[in-house]
Amino acid sequence: MIGRWLNSQPRPCIWAGDDRVGLQVLNACLHSNIRVPEDVAVLGVDNDISLTDLAPPPLSSIILNAEGAGYRAAQTLDLWMAGEVPPMGTIQQLAPVGVAWRRSTDVFAVDDPHVASALKIIQREACDGVRVAEVVGRVPIARRQLEMRFKDVVHRTLLAEIWRVQCRRAKELLETTNLPLLDVAEQCGYRHLEHFSKVFKKVVGHPPGEHRRNWRRGHATRAMTPA
Repeated sequence: MIGRWLNSQPRPCIWAGDDRVGLQVLNACLHSNIRVPEDVAVLGVDNDISLTDLAPPPLSSIILNAEGAGYRAAQTLDLWMAGEVPPMGTIQQLAPVGVAWRRSTDVFAVDDPHVASALKIIQREACDGVRVAEVVGRVPIARRQLEMRFKDVVHRTLLAEIWRVQCRRAKELLETTNLPLLDVAEQCGYRHLEHFSKVFKKVVGHPPGEHRRNWRRGHATRAMTPA
């Protein structure tokens, strides 16, 4: 049923819902020969790792601010216990923590098939340590041609795009896990922490450890700020 409905929709399109239904949509796409994310990009909600990482392909998901919601609930309970009447009849809105980007939404709408091929390789393999020479060797045009076309379409070099994908993953790990920095570096394709830190600072503007501290400080502030 889901597959038939998706086939009736204009392409490309984006589908969003919770992770469990997102997994069902991805399975329907698989059985209906619908390309993800080229035809249908799928975005979940909750970032349930037991579902997102096993999905075909891995499912991007919105990370809800459960800590902030708990803090708001505790504030309301504290008002009741103090004999005050908290605001009634209103729904408090709380922004999500962010998005855990995975392959189900990793797509660029580009007409150049060679650039598209290079982008797909980078999206899939940047965090496995893929190098520019390996990307170039798997796209059937001259290196200079690919580099020029890629820069014209994406407005970044091949190396800069590899770094961008790696640092996006690094930011997600720094913000949502307690992994040591060396483990973060390894999961983003780096054997040496010093090299990873240098690239991260160049792309993001500050070292990875500082990014984690700043994010957690800001996250704590957002959680405690009344609506």
